[in-house]
Amino acid sequence: MRRVVLRCCAGVALAWLVAGAATGEQSGLTYSPWAKVCLGDACFVGRDGRLKIESVDCGPVVSATLIARTGNTRKTLRVILPTRVKVERGVRIILDQAQAIERPFTSCFASGCFADYDAGPDLVDQLKQGHTLALEAIDKANSPISLIVPLAGFADAYDGPPQETTVIELSKEEMQATSEEEKRAEEERRARCEAQ
Repeated sequence: MRRVVLRCCAGVALAWLVAGAATGEQSGLTYSPWAKVCLGDACFVGRDGRLKIESVDCGPVVSATLIARTGNTRKTLRVILPTRVKVERGVRIILDQAQAIERPFTSCFASGCFADYDAGPDLVDQLKQGHTLALEAIDKANSPISLIVPLAGFADAYDGPPQETTVIELSKEEMQATSEEEKRAEEERRARCEAQ
């Protein structure tokens, strides 16, 4: 029987990066705690806001991740918004009451649309000392989208040690059974979330 090793690791999207109990709610969103995960020469510090309807997790609505590579002073702040955004309009970030910074979306995937911001030392300091990261965009119906990512806990995660990554070993049969269960659960989750 062939053994397969799966790594549950950080990705670009925070949906894969952060797991655990929520630390707060706002506008129907439940936020994961800020978490730091390092893989090879890259570290990801991020959090996401998820929508839950009738205790069903409808997935991430917003996420923010600071990406840092060893030996490189340039960091990237990546924000992810739902795919309903009007991509050609871009997204604005506002740290507390500072001036807005606007960037285009670089790409969209099933998990959301991404925009990257250069994060020099000044922006990192603002994230560490700030209270809120506001994200503003326009959806495909030309309605404004305004989401807030609380920054409480960012500095502790950024300056603290990374979380451990987990290695899970599953047999081919276990993987197939898990995959089928996950597929059924995902179909049920989507049906509930889309009904709202």
